[in-house]
Amino acid sequence: MREFEFEQVFSKYPIFPTANQATTKGTHDFEDHRRFLGRVNLHDAWNAHTRLTLEGGGRFDATSEGSRTEATARGGEALKDEREDTDFSGDLSALLRCCRPRARTAVQAANLYASVRRAFKPAAPNLSEAEAAKILEPEHTTSWEIGPRRGVR
Repeated sequence: MREFEFEQVFSKYPIFPTANQATTKGTHDFEDHRRFLGRVNLHDAWNAHTRLTLEGGGRFDATSEGSRTEATARGGEALKDEREDTDFSGDLSALLRCCRPRARTAVQAANLYASVRRAFKPAAPNLSEAEAAKILEPEHTTSWEIGPRRGVR
């Protein structure tokens, strides 16, 4: 991989210089590997009542990430980084039907819905700065939603 440096004038967009016209800052050799050591998924739905459905699930991940890079601008020294991650992602949700399932009304399909989720994304290499050879931290998010939901007849 070669790294280039050039200035772009907006009036000349979308014309970009060719690889031979741009100034070369150096070349990089980059290698990355990811292995999923294990993954377990579970999910289930339970009709607790004719008007209430509960759902839940989860996923457990075990991963291994490694990278190696060499940059001629630094004299060709190799940098290595490795990381192993394990974590859990899960979700819980509830659906409450406002009317009896067999009711013939205009609001038959009106429901209340709520959910909460926790997600995990394993570590990944920092490809924007390949010469640094650092593996980024894993990402975690928590999200929730609540509100009306229209069902399908």
